[in-house]
Amino acid sequence: MFDLMNQIAVFIGVKLNEIRSDRQHPQYRLRTSSLKTNITLRKDLSNYPLRSQKYLDYKDWTRLLNYFELGTHKDNKEHIAVMKSQRKQRRTVYNWDHLQNYKLEYKTKLYYKNYNIR
Repeated sequence: MFDLMNQIAVFIGVKLNEIRSDRQHPQYRLRTSSLKTNITLRKDLSNYPLRSQKYLDYKDWTRLLNYFELGTHKDNKEHIAVMKSQRKQRRTVYNWDHLQNYKLEYKTKLYYKNYNIR
């Protein structure tokens, strides 16, 4: 797992931190902190989207990143605070529309696989 996480870290341009290394299954953390690495991560996650509630957090995060790209983050502090307060386990509004595309994509792959179509 370390090798995979390290490849991701190198691709994004960040440092890989090992946490809870004393356990049977160590955990790793990547943290982006610059506009450049955040944009790299956004591009990668746009190509390979998340499929869970994390996708909803990602969409909020991309809105926040846009403020930083435009240089308007200081003018939008209140909106940023509200958005950040409604992420992860504090989220109360869910929209699963993005999974409709996944279901169609999955069915299409199964169809092509079952009928040996390339």
